[in-house]
Amino acid sequence: MASVSGPLPQVQEAPKPKPDKSRFKNLTVVPAGHAPSENIIVRSYLEKIAQKDDYLLALEKQFRTQPSPLKYREFYVVGRPPSDKDNQLYRRSLEAVERAHDPWLHPQVKTSLGVQREYGMRGTYFIRDMDPEVASILSDLAEHVGNEEELKRRSAEIQSQNPSIVFPEEFKSGAKFFQELIKLNTKTIAIFKPDDEVRGCVNSPPDELGTQGVALWSKDGVVPESESKNEVIVQGLFPFAQLPVVVHANRGMRGNFFLREKGWSEEVEKSGVLQEFIPNAHTLHSLPPSQADLRSTVPLATFQETAAMDLELMAVDRNHGNILYSSATEKFHYIDNALIAPAGYLSQGVFAWMTWPQALEPFTPETVQKIKSRSFEEKLAAIQDVYPDYPANSLEVLRINHHLMNRAAEAGLSPFQVGWFLSGKNIGGMKTMIQELYDQAKAAGQGNPDATFQIMAHYIDRAVVLLKERFPAVLESVQAKNLPEAEFRAALVEEMDKQAAQFMPI
Repeated sequence: MASVSGPLPQVQEAPKPKPDKSRFKNLTVVPAGHAPSENIIVRSYLEKIAQKDDYLLALEKQFRTQPSPLKYREFYVVGRPPSDKDNQLYRRSLEAVERAHDPWLHPQVKTSLGVQREYGMRGTYFIRDMDPEVASILSDLAEHVGNEEELKRRSAEIQSQNPSIVFPEEFKSGAKFFQELIKLNTKTIAIFKPDDEVRGCVNSPPDELGTQGVALWSKDGVVPESESKNEVIVQGLFPFAQLPVVVHANRGMRGNFFLREKGWSEEVEKSGVLQEFIPNAHTLHSLPPSQADLRSTVPLATFQETAAMDLELMAVDRNHGNILYSSATEKFHYIDNALIAPAGYLSQGVFAWMTWPQALEPFTPETVQKIKSRSFEEKLAAIQDVYPDYPANSLEVLRINHHLMNRAAEAGLSPFQVGWFLSGKNIGGMKTMIQELYDQAKAAGQGNPDATFQIMAHYIDRAVVLLKERFPAVLESVQAKNLPEAEFRAALVEEMDKQAAQFMPI
């Protein structure tokens, strides 16, 4: 067997991108580890540069034109204090709310003017923007609180003079009218996930720790400090339209963020992941009945591109809640890519798309070409260029899965077959098959990473042959049961687990 160990090829330093100052006066991308010559400005209040058609699209264009796309996904963000105009607008909005005598509106205005966490959203903040004209309208209408007829007359008059402002379809008394007016004219433009609020980190909410102090929602083998890096790595290595635009804000993102030591939120600066907000989206769990069969309409090339990404990265959280369908883009979007490459395969692969009809189709020649287009050494160099301290045991998993995907693609396997190999239980049911193989390879290689890889490569080559030879018989036996589509793939996974012994290469 040919060894892939040894010194990595030298990667030429990519040139610093030149910002388009004619359109984005405050925007420049700075490679990680370099002092910024200009600051990227992310204003915490009303400026709209974080909208996709402006700020994020500009970053997306710059990233994808660089020789090393991953390198330029780590940059510095510096948020400036709000201007006098921002403060004035904020005060006027709050005054309008106070005149409306509704304390519940107070946090809504604050949310509209900055960065705010929503109840039930773990470590996730929404950056929202409210039309500045709405603040003036709130201030005007608040003068008429208590006189419902005058309030109704004045709102109708203002509505006729401001066609760009969305008013409630029906007039509602007092506070409800203000509440709906704010909601209708507030737009979510981006999402921010602070590094220190990742589960298990210093500012993760205390209710996310179990009785033994272990973080809830944890995935064994994925260290909390890697999660933000993983979001960047996924976008950098697989930059296609089904992923939200993701950048790492190294410093200066200002907002009302949770501080665990104090038990409440305060306005502070934090670093973290800034990503595009997908509008008008539902998770696959919550798709309306009229859209339930949309997954079957995804083109095979698109399906295989995203499935190959999950398999190569050993995604351990690709459940239906992390796949969105947006009626605005008419596409599926794959979000929450932080949980990948678990050290030692301690967490099993989770691939919700295994139940999709496209999953049983063999990888096409076009997909095979994409899978084989970049060597692992190239990908490793790209990751270590940005994150030189990225965990070696996670890189080991990526190296093994890269080999698996190349062999599986060459052999004409399907995403389902590879997905089962990475998620199916072994004979005893205590470990996944891939974890059992890894543990044995590591023991045989006496802990040496190169020796472990060579043994794993041998196991994988044999497993691919077994999957190709023996899977068709299992598939045929399940098809003979004539099960409904909704039950068929679950039954196929169950049967594969029952017959795991015949696919075990050792």
